Amino acid sequence: MTFADPASNYGVHILGLSPELRTIQVYAPPTKQFAAIEEQFNFADPFGKEWGSMNTGMVTLHPGQSVVWHVRLALFQPNK
Repeated sequence: MTFADPASNYGVHILGLSPELRTIQVYAPPTKQFAAIEEQFNFADPFGKEWGSMNTGMVTLHPGQSVVWHVRLALFQPNK
């Protein structure tokens, strides 16, 4: 996935390296000068009825367990 802001001549390529990554969320508040880009395991509201029996990617951990995921970021200048 690639995101760029040509006005600032700044961009980022995002590559989810962990196979468990199923979705990406982008949030850009209209009154702010930033965007939050998040690779995620699960869909929004992963327990929602709209998904039926579909695997929504929700990871369930028992006490003491952990999970790790890897993402590669590469910065670039879109106007070059």
